[in-house]
Order: sequence, then structure tokens, then C-alpha cells
Amino acid sequence: MHWRGNLDLALHFGITLMSPTPNSPTLVYWRVPSVGSVKINTDGYVRDGFASGGGVIRDHTGHCIRAFSAGYGDIFILEVELRAILQGIELARRMGLVDLWIETDSTWPFIAFHVVGVRR
Repeated sequence: MHWRGNLDLALHFGITLMSPTPNSPTLVYWRVPSVGSVKINTDGYVRDGFASGGGVIRDHTGHCIRAFSAGYGDIFILEVELRAILQGIELARRMGLVDLWIETDSTWPFIAFHVVGVRR
């Protein structure tokens, strides 16, 4: 839980606040897809009953071909992540792009795809 109030007030009531230990930085690389392929990077977000998601489609040089986003209403984060991925795949297919790499920061969609299975 993050403290959003007055520090003096917390101290007055004997509440000791400790700063969270920051995580060590992690170096992340964006791998380009192979020539002739595109990569779809997606992300989802839920806060206060509102969900949104989107992503970008990039070619093998990293050039952004298309960006997309949508609001999804009040749904769980897994559904948001899955909808963003699906939206990216559908957009790429409409553009005639068929060799797709999918990348997201969430492992849950890939667990869902693995359990349910994916068909072409």
C-alpha cells in the first residue's frame, strides 16, 4: 500500500512508514522479428473499473507500421491482455500480414493460449 497522506499526521499517530526496497534494474532488449515478419507488442491496463489496451505493429527494422488501442469497459486484466493481442492479430491479418511475432509483458495470455491451444 502506498501512503498518499500527510507524513506529519502519520507520525503523530505513531505510524512508522518504511520506503519499499526498489527492485534492481533489469536490462530489456527488443528483438527484431526476422525479415518478412512483423512483431505485435501489446499491453493492457485496468484501473477503477475501466480497462484499456493496445499495441504497435513493427517491421523487421523496428519501423512502426500501425498502432492501435481500445477501451474495454469493466473487465479483468487477463481479458484485457487477450483482447489487445487479438485486436493486434486481427489488424495485422486485415493488412495482409501473416508472419506474426506476438510480444507482451504479461505471461498470463501465453499460459491461456498454451492451455486452450492455438489454431491457425
